[in-house]
Amino acid sequence: MPTVELPNKLSALLRIAVEDAQKIEKTPGYVLDMSVWHSPANGPCAVCLAGSVMALRLRAPVADTVDPEDYVTVSVHDEDDEDNSTRNALWAIDSMRRACLDDAADELDIDITDEQRDALGDIMSVWHREYNGRAFLPDGSINLEFKQLRLEWSEYLAIADRLEGAGL
Repeated sequence: MPTVELPNKLSALLRIAVEDAQKIEKTPGYVLDMSVWHSPANGPCAVCLAGSVMALRLRAPVADTVDPEDYVTVSVHDEDDEDNSTRNALWAIDSMRRACLDDAADELDIDITDEQRDALGDIMSVWHREYNGRAFLPDGSINLEFKQLRLEWSEYLAIADRLEGAGL
């Protein structure tokens, strides 16, 4: 699959993912479904937050089933020379959707200062509470009303602002 360079900064990556997901909501032939990457099973192509980026920025064909592993590029001169940056960015987007900012930073191989790690912890503690408070019922079972398994777009953008404030 062709690759497009995606941002290596959490805040910028989260913003473009939200922008693409908002466009997908208005694009005929697509439906948001946070449980699949990019899958055209019997109807509109279902995409998650990262799948929105696959569809719009990476131009995955609407009729193709695609996941991050399709975005690993191998050098024609050296099969051991792989570029995983696009794949890792897609995994980072999925990690951020689930409030796992430390995993997202690891996916992007970002060197984080102690101060930034503290800021990530502060952001994640609030975000985890919000996300898990909606995703799970008091008995620990999945809240079936929380169908999209995501926060509101405005909440993601507020988190992007906090990430940017922390230099991430």
